[in-house]
Amino acid sequence: MLAVTFVLGRFPLPGLLDFGYRSCARGVALLFVGGVVARAPGLAPSRSRIGFGLLAVTLAASASVALADGRTAAVGALWTALGLFHAVRAVAAEDRARRRLVHGLGLLCTAVLVHELWHQPALLWLREERRHALVTEHPNTLGFALALLLPVLLAATARRRMRAAACQYASAASAVLL
Repeated sequence: MLAVTFVLGRFPLPGLLDFGYRSCARGVALLFVGGVVARAPGLAPSRSRIGFGLLAVTLAASASVALADGRTAAVGALWTALGLFHAVRAVAAEDRARRRLVHGLGLLCTAVLVHELWHQPALLWLREERRHALVTEHPNTLGFALALLLPVLLAATARRRMRAAACQYASAASAVLL
């Protein structure tokens, strides 16, 4: 999905929706929820000690915004994060799937790095004034996301079979963070 959005940019979907890089996470979460509803094999919400707490916070935030007639963009991000949380837990339930997940996250970091440097090679100079030239996402959002992914990728370097790839992925994530 991410590769398609890099190549095509934003493209329309039926029902006045569109899909692009920034909505990729929402698309993955919706596909997971659709798979759970359709009872797809291997897709079921996993039990988690923090899953119920995340759901409670998301419901409380949704109720708060609804009662105050506020904007729902941030609440939509919470629902997307909740869907992704359960999707990742479902995917990471078995060892082979965990390896695929690490490769997927690592390739995402590498794709973001290549995408940014393709559009703005001067980012390698690490100048503060260039940080707002990012085309993938806002620098704070991108930094937050990769700061969350970097420990996962660094932990994967402990596995001998994944060490070379995980080191490359962690390097890409670190470069984007910088």
